[in-house]
Amino acid sequence: MRILFLNLADNKPLGKKAVDALKKRYPPPDEVIQYNLMRLARDFRNNPSSVQLPNIPFEPNADMQIIVGAHGMKDDTSHCYCESDYENEKIEKLLTHEQLADFLNFILPLKTLPIDKLCNIILSICYAGRTADHSKNHIQEVGELDFADTFAQHFLLKIGELHPPLQVCLKAYTGAVSFGESTGELEVETEDQILVHAPRLEELDKKRELALTNLERLTDNSTGEPKSGSEKEYEEFEKEFDAIMKQKNMLLLHRPKANYGEIVYRLENGKVSHDLTNLKQRRNTVTLGLDGHQSQRGGNGWSSCCFN
Repeated sequence: MRILFLNLADNKPLGKKAVDALKKRYPPPDEVIQYNLMRLARDFRNNPSSVQLPNIPFEPNADMQIIVGAHGMKDDTSHCYCESDYENEKIEKLLTHEQLADFLNFILPLKTLPIDKLCNIILSICYAGRTADHSKNHIQEVGELDFADTFAQHFLLKIGELHPPLQVCLKAYTGAVSFGESTGELEVETEDQILVHAPRLEELDKKRELALTNLERLTDNSTGEPKSGSEKEYEEFEKEFDAIMKQKNMLLLHRPKANYGEIVYRLENGKVSHDLTNLKQRRNTVTLGLDGHQSQRGGNGWSSCCFN
């Protein structure tokens, strides 16, 4: 199998880390190929006609998995993000879901796929499967949520508009995602982490930034050591920083590895459906036309399974 990892998250480091992990999950003869496309995606967003087509090997009949990597926000179902290389801007809105579909269609000749060929895509984008009701528990309250209003659903609807005959299997997730360094498995943030731990993590991040600012203030830039006379104060802030990181790491210890919060979307015959079976609570498949409106609902059985 050929795995195309399209890194839109940053200019290089995150993509390299992800690919190193993926190579453990897909050893030879499988082939993992990485493309760092963040700047190209930005140029495409600003002026599509000025962008040169990258040379990405695409064999329509080959066994292939496309993975799109970018950042996402739990309260934004419209955009994916990147770590900006602009000065004084850490996170940048990169593309809308429609722009991402247009960009993917630009760099990969999806129209060359045979009609009976299933195109497999994974959105390694944090919260791409999370609904606009982001503050609700997407496991326990799955039956109360509209999974048509997710970044992933809107993205796939646009793909369907571009290529109605195309068949796509798309996977997206309700939490933050990353590839496990030792296994290459996709690790997903749990609902407890999102709804209970997240506020505490935000508080710790603010304290961490303040501690870092104080450490930088007390550091001699020429030596990298504490400024003369400030050693004691520096040591106090260093201990504070270490304590903050310890608390933060404790909150992040229990990350599931079995594709927690996975939603499987399908584009078939111009319609998009999503399967919530993997949420381990309510099984529910809703089919929508390309206008995004529901046309069919089924599968109301409850599962006794739970996440471990």
